[in-house]
Amino acid sequence: MFLNTSHSRPSLTSASSMHVKMLNVTDEASSKNLEDVHARKNHHIITLYYRDGCPPCDKMKPEWKRACKMFKQKYKCKDNAASERTVIANVDDNGIKYLKNVFHNIEGTPTMMYISDGNMSEFNGEERNAKNFLKWFEESLQSEIVPITTTNTTRHRRLKGGCWTMKKKSTKKSGRRKK
Repeated sequence: MFLNTSHSRPSLTSASSMHVKMLNVTDEASSKNLEDVHARKNHHIITLYYRDGCPPCDKMKPEWKRACKMFKQKYKCKDNAASERTVIANVDDNGIKYLKNVFHNIEGTPTMMYISDGNMSEFNGEERNAKNFLKWFEESLQSEIVPITTTNTTRHRRLKGGCWTMKKKSTKKSGRRKK
């Protein structure tokens, strides 16, 4: 689900997609991508700092991934500029070692933080589940995102035209009738 940035440093945006970028920060090259976003003016970064083998981290990661997937299906960046400066990052213990500006004295893992132009806030939800993470993403990134609208005109016409009717099967029993 997260971008694999361990081999090269690809551009953070593509012309065809304005989705919020998902980064998997596991090494020096991928940490450089996150540092580049952090260096941009008006940046918006949501990070999950975790350690492999940490029981609370392992318990929470599936919920985090589910929230990221739901967020990516519901929202996109409002424009190309927002796409360049908005990231949700998954930072493991190896990636933490290489971060200079994005890492902010994390006392324990898992820790979720929102960073925007020097301002930071930590996730303080009651429960660490996909629903609460999604709500936090929406609140934190509201100035940078818009809902994805999808229309399926073919299906709409078929439904509007009444093509979705079903005929019942006959329930007659075979055999003779009693008189």
